[in-house]
Amino acid sequence: MQKTEKTALGIRMDLAENPMPNYRALKDEGSIIPNDGLVPTPSEWVATSWETVSFVLRNAEMFSSADTGQAGRMGSARPLIPLEIDPPEHHRYRKILDPFFSPNVLRPLEPVLRAQINEYIDAFIDRGSADLLAEFFVPYPTAVFLTLYGLPLEDRPTFLRWKDEMIRGSITDPDLGARTAAEFYGYMTPLIEGRDGTGDDLLSKMVKAGLTVEEILDITYLFIMAGLDTVTTALSATFAYLATHPEQRRLIVENPSIVSTAVEELLRVETPAPALSRRATADIEVGGVMVKEGEEVFCHLGAANSDLEGCPNAVDVDLTRTDNRHATFGLGVHRCLGSHLARIEVRLVVDEFHRRIPNYALAPDTDLFRVPFFEGFETLPIVFPAGGR
Repeated sequence: MQKTEKTALGIRMDLAENPMPNYRALKDEGSIIPNDGLVPTPSEWVATSWETVSFVLRNAEMFSSADTGQAGRMGSARPLIPLEIDPPEHHRYRKILDPFFSPNVLRPLEPVLRAQINEYIDAFIDRGSADLLAEFFVPYPTAVFLTLYGLPLEDRPTFLRWKDEMIRGSITDPDLGARTAAEFYGYMTPLIEGRDGTGDDLLSKMVKAGLTVEEILDITYLFIMAGLDTVTTALSATFAYLATHPEQRRLIVENPSIVSTAVEELLRVETPAPALSRRATADIEVGGVMVKEGEEVFCHLGAANSDLEGCPNAVDVDLTRTDNRHATFGLGVHRCLGSHLARIEVRLVVDEFHRRIPNYALAPDTDLFRVPFFEGFETLPIVFPAGGR
């Protein structure tokens, strides 16, 4: 297999391998360092250690998420709820939304999601090969979203296009982001207005909870941006790692009871959404440097996840690790609203896939390439015995 490399602070990294050493090297440059073009955002600072990332994310009164401009960069007309809403208003939204995403509420979805997963596997298992990204990991999270919202699966191609235009297209063409947002608002608004709050789908539950049309639009916009792409990235990184580390994959195949801890460890190691930004509300010292009021701190979650202070032997990959403290889903009051759903989505795929296709490898001459900053792959072709087992 060819090896593709990129450079971050002069550090070379094989992108098919565990990224932890690279994240660790970034962290070793300092616990908080000037951006100087290191990351493609206007942030003045990059926080890299467990201590600095945790401090910034856990102190919402000192570091605002309401004025980082993340929504506007992605086309949204308004701040994303609840990501870009500061306390105390943030608490009101989380009190309404958190129960909808609790493990107990989401667990009844598992049979439906397992059935969907097996439909994807059915489509390629007899062939003995697949591009897991194009055929599975890209469409699957969108199908989960549509199921949760009670929307027709036939609309999946539209949501996939919106997701790509919101996240990637808007970076190079801000006008595209704005046009996509307008199209999305036009699609969703009548659906929200047509719900009477009596259904079991998430859209109906938000209507019943008294959220306004604009609030539901802004929550859903965040869901598409933060949920669909991140789960795709998590799945592609997880399976790229397991395809190139058969000894680790065998641990899962031989002992499926470790799937949950394996997923948690690979979420830590791979860190599919690499960073969160916060803006200082006053001059404050962080990690020995003075961050001035109004300056933005880019919290590198991957680097924090590599810090021994957060996780002992952090550079090692231990699929049986039970005491797994990481920042992959954020920290503090803005901890990812959909973290439980993301865990379920990845866990069910890992469980069902290895039950049916325990032995697989990257297709010959595959050159894995991580999309810079987004950390995911462009393609993930694998081969396996036709028919699976």
